[in-house]
Amino acid sequence: MKKRSHRIAKAGKPHTTGEQLCLPLAKEMVQIMCCEKIAKQLNLVPLSNDTVSRRIGAMADDVKKTLIGHIKNRSFYSIQLDETTDVAGLANLLTRTTAEHIFKLLDAFVQENGLDWKKCVGAYTDGARAMTGPHSGVAARIPEVAPEMRWTHCNIHREALAVKKTPDELKSVLDTAVKTVNFIKSRPMHSRLF
Repeated sequence: MKKRSHRIAKAGKPHTTGEQLCLPLAKEMVQIMCCEKIAKQLNLVPLSNDTVSRRIGAMADDVKKTLIGHIKNRSFYSIQLDETTDVAGLANLLTRTTAEHIFKLLDAFVQENGLDWKKCVGAYTDGARAMTGPHSGVAARIPEVAPEMRWTHCNIHREALAVKKTPDELKSVLDTAVKTVNFIKSRPMHSRLF
């Protein structure tokens, strides 16, 4: 059951996709391949918006719990902070939020999950002022609770900034290389060809 919800979440599709698109298609295929009676049995498959949403939430909670468990069992950890984008591709976090607010949210998360700030030795962010401001940015506030923390500008953001001035011919080659690497990384280990 979770696999269907996982596929919907991974595809970034609305939670109603299972009930409105997948289930009718599956019933149509089963009816063609088998019979109407067997196709009707697919109505027992729970794919409502609420069911899919609940399952995706449960998977997210499991990932969060596992990650926090790993962090608690380590001597040190680092964090990476970045804005999030909505379905329209618009940045949400840094465009409308102050450094003080971001730090309060981060601190609340660390406290609520029983993490130890003193184990935080690194923070990676983009170059936004709310993150990197020397006096009041998030990177300036974290050392108050994590004295060993060192801030670094995120490598991915540095590469993205460098690529902006790359000639189109080189950018095209780089884009192809990135797509190829991402494709290979997305494949299960046993299906990779080396």
